[in-house]
Parts: sequence; structure tokens; C-alpha cells
Amino acid sequence: MDLDSTDKLGDHAERAEKHRRWSYARRPKQLGSVLAQVIAKRGYAAAQTNESLLDVWRVAAGSDLAPYTRPVGISRGKLEVLVASSPMMQEIQFQQQQLLDKLRQALPEAQLTGLKLRVGSIP
Repeated sequence: MDLDSTDKLGDHAERAEKHRRWSYARRPKQLGSVLAQVIAKRGYAAAQTNESLLDVWRVAAGSDLAPYTRPVGISRGKLEVLVASSPMMQEIQFQQQQLLDKLRQALPEAQLTGLKLRVGSIP
């Protein structure tokens, strides 16, 4: 083969690969995968997860702490918790290890590494 033929084959292979990627993107998608993407983008699954997170938090925090706190979500392995006041935040910091142990037992899939506390109004 001469050099010109090799270049033409390379160009043809490149065009064929581009066309394959283009046509794959235009293929019909399965309904299940499209719905999963929509649910994830809109955050519908997060609302259900937050409700179960709230239930788990209430059990772990107990009747002393739960009324003054709200779990916001999990980010980078840390459970973010909204706390009503600074003294209550300090109390949670004192009990942080016990709370984490209970939460890890109830939510092993979350792989919690810590708590992130911030003061704010509790709805």
C-alpha cells in the first residue's frame, strides 16, 4: 500500500467512527433509563430519601435533640444538620460520636464520616 491509500483508509475509519457515535446518540432510548434520568434531575428521589433520613435522624437523636434539629442531606459523607441554637449545637458536638454510631448502624450505605452542623431556623 502506498502512503495515499493509508491516509484514505485512516480518514474512512475516522468518518465511520464519527458516524457510529452520531447514530448511537439518535437511537431510541429505553423508557426506564429515560425515567431514571428525569427522576434524578428533578430530585424526586431525593424527597423520598430526605423523609427516610428525617425518620432515622429522629430515632438517633432521640426526643431531647430531634425537636431542635433537622437533617438537610448528606454531602461528601457528612450529614448536614440544621440546629436551632448554638447551645444545642454544642450539645450535639458532645454527643457526635454516639449519634454517628447510631446513624451508621441505621444507614450503612450512606458511609457517614461526620456531621456538619449549622445554626438556622427549624421549620
